[in-house]
Amino acid sequence: MFRLAPRRASDVRHSSALAAGDIGVWSWALDTQRVICDEFTGQLLSIDPDVASTGVTTEMFYQVVLAEDHETVLRGLAEARVSTDLHEVDYRVRHANGDVLWLRSRGRADLDQNGQVIRRQGVVMDVTAQKRAEDQLRMTKQLLEASQAVARLGGWELDIASGQLFWTDETYRLHDTSPEAFNPSMDAGFDDFLSKSRQIISAAFNAALTLGIDYDSS
Repeated sequence: MFRLAPRRASDVRHSSALAAGDIGVWSWALDTQRVICDEFTGQLLSIDPDVASTGVTTEMFYQVVLAEDHETVLRGLAEARVSTDLHEVDYRVRHANGDVLWLRSRGRADLDQNGQVIRRQGVVMDVTAQKRAEDQLRMTKQLLEASQAVARLGGWELDIASGQLFWTDETYRLHDTSPEAFNPSMDAGFDDFLSKSRQIISAAFNAALTLGIDYDSS
């Protein structure tokens, strides 16, 4: 049975340094189906440090994982048992204080002489802040797109250094095209306008690029 060796002073310093960066460490022995965790990982999972250091069972782990993520975790564990690739899975847990945390586990495989996975060792990270930021960005994007659709107002952004032009979804709709059918560029964008309008817009745009002058052309 896999046992955790006594912790040296260097191990304690290493674990503390990882915890300072919201990172815990774990080792999963496939023969015992127990996961040895450091103290910080135990805290993330709301598991007693003594229990975490002797081995967390699958049943204990699923008790804290949200039911909606059980299938994702089950699929990830099944893959981790046979794949030799670096394994990564995101899932949510209900902390003892009532908060829902997003965790990301990432681990490498240890193989036996026949090339079979016998152990996984890796880290777990608290990515709650990142997930919340992604959700907020997604909601802001959806609100912007909905507002533009109602107002029939498109938006665009040009990276001057690379020349890459970005259109919002409503801009594509106003031009009666889609991201799959059209790759926007300044030249192609100007070509959509009549000759006289194209000259006006091109002159205003060039002035904005060279002189920093704002423009509003109809």
